[in-house]
Amino acid sequence: MKFTTEQTDIICTISIVLKKIPYCYSENSAEWFVQVIKNECVGVDFEKKEIQLMNWNYLDDTIYLQLLGICKIYNLEIEEYQRK
Repeated sequence: MKFTTEQTDIICTISIVLKKIPYCYSENSAEWFVQVIKNECVGVDFEKKEIQLMNWNYLDDTIYLQLLGICKIYNLEIEEYQRK
């Protein structure tokens, strides 16, 4: 698997913000579990150029604002999804 320098930078930056490593990744995406019980995840999709919040809980505004900053720096969108 080969990531560009920018993609590697995005993955590292999100990992630092979440204080977790991705639980899975492919050539075009990576995902981190935030809360396993609630199936809350953060993903980055390099094809769609977006950070995806799955079942996101807004209890921690600091993390959310940091993710918004990452989107701004790397010209990404942020989208919310509900996963069951």
